[in-house]
Amino acid sequence: MCGIVALASKHGDVVDRLVTGLTALEYRGYDSAGLSTVSSRALHTYRAVGRVENLRNVIPDSADASIGIAHTRWAVMGAVTEENAHPQSDGETAVVHNGIIENAHELKILVPDAHWTGQTDTEILVHLISKFVTDGHDFAEAVQETVRLIKGTYAIAAIHKNFPGTIIGVRHINPLAVGIAQNGDLFLTSDIAAVPLDKFVDLDDGDICVIKRCDNANIQTSFFNFDGELAIPCEKEWQEGRSVSEFCGLGDSPDFTIKEIREQPQVIQKCVDALQNGIYAPFVECLQTKELLNLVGCGSSFHAGLIGKYWVRKYLGMFACSEIASEFKFENGPISKKSLNIFISQSGETLDTIRALEDVRGSGGEFAVLTNVLHSTMAKITPSNLLVGLNAGPEFSVVSTKAFLAQVATLLCIAIQYLNARNPKLADSLTQDLERVPYLIGEIAQHEYTSPLLQDASSISFLGRGLFYPLALEAALKLKEITYLQAEGLPGGEMKHGDIGLIDSRSVCVVIAPTKAHFRKIASNVH
Repeated sequence: MCGIVALASKHGDVVDRLVTGLTALEYRGYDSAGLSTVSSRALHTYRAVGRVENLRNVIPDSADASIGIAHTRWAVMGAVTEENAHPQSDGETAVVHNGIIENAHELKILVPDAHWTGQTDTEILVHLISKFVTDGHDFAEAVQETVRLIKGTYAIAAIHKNFPGTIIGVRHINPLAVGIAQNGDLFLTSDIAAVPLDKFVDLDDGDICVIKRCDNANIQTSFFNFDGELAIPCEKEWQEGRSVSEFCGLGDSPDFTIKEIREQPQVIQKCVDALQNGIYAPFVECLQTKELLNLVGCGSSFHAGLIGKYWVRKYLGMFACSEIASEFKFENGPISKKSLNIFISQSGETLDTIRALEDVRGSGGEFAVLTNVLHSTMAKITPSNLLVGLNAGPEFSVVSTKAFLAQVATLLCIAIQYLNARNPKLADSLTQDLERVPYLIGEIAQHEYTSPLLQDASSISFLGRGLFYPLALEAALKLKEITYLQAEGLPGGEMKHGDIGLIDSRSVCVVIAPTKAHFRKIASNVH
C-alpha cells in the first residue's frame, strides 16, 4: 500500500512533480503522505494525514528544490498521525521506507542520544544514517553501514542536508526502480506507474543506487550491490519506459475501479487470442509429467487459485490444491518432483507469495508464475517456459478486477490447452464459451446498480456452492475493500453450521445461484 517517489531535477522544480507522483499513487490506498527536500544545506519536511491534497495544502508556495523524496503511507507500525507519516526526519537526514525493519528496537542501543518523535521502525534508519555521517562517513558509506545492521524487508530512499545533490536508494525484497524522464531528470520510485519515464531499471535485492546532481546540473547514477561488508559497483540494463499518460487517464470513467471493470472484455479477448496462438503450450508441456498442482496466492489471487483448482480437478483429472501463500510453508509437505507449484500475483511483488516461492525454490521444487508484471521480482526468477503474463495492463484500483478476471481466464486457457490433445471436443466447447465472455461482460458493464439493502446492513454474507463458493469469497473481499462493511463469503452448505445464528433483520445475504449448477441445493439455503 505504501509508495515511494524521489526526484533529482536539473531545473529545481521537484515539489509539484513529487506531489503529482504521489497523486498517481493514490490508487494504492494510504492514510498519510509527505515529502522532504534539500536546498542550500537545509532540509525541509512536510507531512499530512489523509489525502495527498491535504499535503499540498501544507506546503508553502515558496517551497522548491532540485532534490526531494516523497511517500504515501499505509499504517502498519504506529498510529495514523503526522508524527508517524513519512518522510521520517531528524533535521539532518530524511528517509522514506517501504517494508519492515525487524530489529529496529534492538538497534536503538546504538543511538542512545537520539530523540524519538514517532512509533515507526523507519525512524531507526534516520538516526543510524545521521550517526554514521557525524562519525565521519560520507553519505553513501553511512547508508551502507546502516544497511549492514538492519534486518527485514525494505525499499529506502534517503537524503541528507550536508549532501544537497544526492539521493540514495536501497532495495531488499520490496520493489524499487530508477527511471530517466524525457528531460533527463532522475526518478526513484516503488511503482513506475507513478511517473513518466523514458527508461528505467528495476533494482535487484541488495542493490544500492546513488543519484547525484552535479554542479553543472547534470545528473549521474551509480549502482552498487551490497554484499556483507562491501558495496561492489555493478552495471544495469535500462528498459524502455512508458509515458504515464498512456495508461493513467480515466477517459469517460468516474474512477479507476469502473474504468478497469469496463476494460475486462479486452482482457478476456487477449487471453482468447493467446490461447489460439499457442502461447500456453510451453507451460502445458511441463504439466505432462506432473501429478499434483499447488496454486498459491493471496487475496484475489488465492480465490483465482480456488477456481483453477476446480477446473484442474474437473477437466484435467489431476489432483490440485489451492493454498494461501502466507500459510503455504506451514501446510506444505516435502517438495515432490511430481508437483508443480504455481504462484499467482497481479504485481509479482506480493511479499508473502515471494517468500512461499523462495521456500519452494530453495528446496529444489519446480515452480511457475502467473503475473501481470513481467519485470517484477517473481517474473525475474522464473524459467521463461513457466512464466505466464496475464496481459491485463496496469491496474490502478485498490481492488483487483480485470487482473483477477485475467488470472481466472488464464487458468481456464491453460486447462483448454491441456485438453486440446486429450479431449478436443471438450476443449472446443470450453473455448466457445470463453469466446462469448467478452460480449457478455460488455453487456453487464453497461448496467450499474446500487442496492438500497446494503446501506443499512449490519453484515453481508455471500453464499455459493461449487465453483461459486470462490466467487462468494471474492465478492465479499471486494465489498470489504470498497465499502469497509463487514462481509464474508460462505459455502452454501455451511450457513446452517453456526453462521445462521448471526442472521437478523439487518443482515443481507447475497446468493450466487445460477439456474443450472447447484440450484436446487442453494435454493434450500435461501429458504
